[in-house]
Amino acid sequence: MKKFITILSLFTCIFFGIHDINAQSKGSKKEKILTDIVEKADKWGVGEKIPGWGLIKAKATGKKTLMGLSLGYGNLGLTDFNDDISFDGGTQWSIRLKIIFYQNHHFSIHTGIGYESNIFNFKDVSFSDNNGSAFSTDEKMVARYFTVPLQFKYKLSKSLSVHAGFIGGLNFNTSHTGEKFLWGKDDIDYTARKEFKNFNPVKFDIQAGLTLYHVTFYLKYGLLDSFESDSNLSAHAMSWGISLGI
Repeated sequence: MKKFITILSLFTCIFFGIHDINAQSKGSKKEKILTDIVEKADKWGVGEKIPGWGLIKAKATGKKTLMGLSLGYGNLGLTDFNDDISFDGGTQWSIRLKIIFYQNHHFSIHTGIGYESNIFNFKDVSFSDNNGSAFSTDEKMVARYFTVPLQFKYKLSKSLSVHAGFIGGLNFNTSHTGEKFLWGKDDIDYTARKEFKNFNPVKFDIQAGLTLYHVTFYLKYGLLDSFESDSNLSAHAMSWGISLGI
């Protein structure tokens, strides 16, 4: 009977607490009232006696773990490029399985695992075909990475948040991250491929961004050279774009 009265009292407390929440005008005050109720229930040792208490506590305090998926696409640039080849811009796209650790209503830590593709375009590149004929061609190189992020996100309001952090990457499948040459002759388009194994096997980027609902606008800069030290190329990648998260 004593336990029943205790549980009934707690439910009553929650009911009036929620009613009080609905009467508040600001979201932060609503969250604090319910959080205080849950913390007191834990302090009194009666919370765990309520079925589904774990879910109630997670929703009230925000201390929970979620998984999600994000898709990103952006423009890719190179800084400190040291070669005579004319860089003609690039693109970057990514997919990531996210693991989100909510610390409270405003702060969360994001990690996970993903795939990222960096596509570099060049123009006016000298190339000789199998017949020994020299052409000025366009060239494309692709670097592919497995990635692991570590980002810190702060929620400014219900719909707006900011984040900053790091993304580490490991280059893979280097035999296919090669050079592709494109040129035209006699109204015929030709292509040729050549291996390129001079990408830096690792990457380490810093990223910052702004999220509106589930749409993120980001800016990312590579702290490491995109190419190996013994390559005739040297540059740091910088990208800016948009990602959609679910």
